Amino acid sequence: MTLWPSAMPEAIPPGFVTTSEEEFEVNKIFLAKAVSTRATYISFIWHPRSLYSFDPGMKMLELTFSHVRTLGLIPCTYKDLYVSLSG
Repeated sequence: MTLWPSAMPEAIPPGFVTTSEEEFEVNKIFLAKAVSTRATYISFIWHPRSLYSFDPGMKMLELTFSHVRTLGLIPCTYKDLYVSLSG
């Protein structure tokens, strides 16, 4: 279930995403929002099989995680997040 209308209409692409670069551009919008609101975490939902069928070279992941590091954010697992918040 999702909210409609979207709380972030700027993150809805005008059409189907057809390249890893287009998907990365959408990810950048969510990351910018997370940084501007000082979010504790942001979670993208990616399924390995879907990623591979869309982007076998995993370029979108490379672009996204490179950008995450450029923003000074720290990629982590949910376990890592739990430990950092509880310790």
